[in-house]
Amino acid sequence: MMMVRRLTLLLAALAVLAVGCTNPESAATVNDDTIAASLVYPLAGIDAERDRVSADEFRGSLTLLIIQSALLQAAADDYGLNSLSDQATLDAYLQNAPQAEFQAIQGAVNAGVEEGRDAEAAASYIVTQQVISTTVKDAILHDDLFLASVYAETPEFLVSVCASHILVATAEEAQLVLDRIASGEDFATVATEVSLDTQSPGGALPCPSSPYLLGPAFGDAVAGAPVGEVSGPIETQFGYHVVLVDSREEPSSYEELQADPGLYMPPQLVDSEYGIWLDDALDRALITVRSQIGTWIPAADGISAPPASP
Repeated sequence: MMMVRRLTLLLAALAVLAVGCTNPESAATVNDDTIAASLVYPLAGIDAERDRVSADEFRGSLTLLIIQSALLQAAADDYGLNSLSDQATLDAYLQNAPQAEFQAIQGAVNAGVEEGRDAEAAASYIVTQQVISTTVKDAILHDDLFLASVYAETPEFLVSVCASHILVATAEEAQLVLDRIASGEDFATVATEVSLDTQSPGGALPCPSSPYLLGPAFGDAVAGAPVGEVSGPIETQFGYHVVLVDSREEPSSYEELQADPGLYMPPQLVDSEYGIWLDDALDRALITVRSQIGTWIPAADGISAPPASP
């Protein structure tokens, strides 16, 4: 799935530049929220008892907490989500997370610990980010303004299909595939044997999928192909496709879409709307960084170092 640049901030350490940062006063403010320097140290992997610390690591971790604060406040303001960073919320999220996601979170925390980060601080940051993303995306999916806009302006995106395909290099090969299936061979068996798409077992595409997010030529063909019948060949930049559409669904009314938006709404559209919301949340935030640490640069979503002393 695609991600906005602000979601790709790394937790990697930067080159060391020593400055004093052990002052316990505020490191930054985001609207009315104060981020204390003492909260930054553990995430940055910094021992607050040392006399000198890495300024770049400190600024990098402070940037992460600034962005997270802006998102938490926007989630509360825009969708009434007021407790996304509460420990009870984080615990419940972990308890209900799919195994693969839980393992990915644990892997990210372990990687942070290996870089010197405090395990609890790394876990809190990473899980909070997951909670924000998951919860806000769900709020967007059920937002009437968003649903109404998609339904009125781009209803074709709400078509969902379950389909399989067989991809070959030439039109002649595609015709051989059509002939084999017409003679009674199983579609999935032929796909496993000859398809160039080895990532789709038996030729099955993700179900459901929006045909209009599968590429223009292929998507148009899948959107219009008869259900339950083999069709093709369809030429795309990848080769020639033979297609079998097992089912096609679309909401017959706006009320039907409202009742179960997840059945029809492509995740890519929600991801895109989330990216727009994230950018807007940061643009709206009033962010100030303590001058000794640096200056917040909105265009870079980061902190520039203070001028060097003469």
